[in-house]
Amino acid sequence: MSEAYAIEPMPREVRAARMFMWFQTATGLLGLVLAVIIVNTMNSGDDLLFPLVLLGLNIFFPVATGALAIGCSSRRKWVRTAVFIVEGLRIADHLSGLFLGFNVAILLGLVLSVLVIVRLSNPAAMAWFSR
Repeated sequence: MSEAYAIEPMPREVRAARMFMWFQTATGLLGLVLAVIIVNTMNSGDDLLFPLVLLGLNIFFPVATGALAIGCSSRRKWVRTAVFIVEGLRIADHLSGLFLGFNVAILLGLVLSVLVIVRLSNPAAMAWFSR
């Protein structure tokens, strides 16, 4: 027979990072809807490269962030590493957006990405992702 084991609660830092990631996912899906509207309203003669890149990012980021938010409960090391990679890409995306023009939504996204990285850099969060 197997022995009983105690279920360890998720650290507060990981729960907070996960909450920020769910917020990023929700706002990213809203951005996806807006990107689809932009692409659909363009004329056939317009340059579609930028809107299609925007559409691709608005598909990738919410899907990746949502999947990794779900994966936080698995306690796998690769989940934490993948979160750092995706959030780093988000930071690069938001910084490029700030250089193109200041926007409060871009600044909020940048702050959320930094908060996720800071929360998951905590020793308690590092210990959580130990498998």
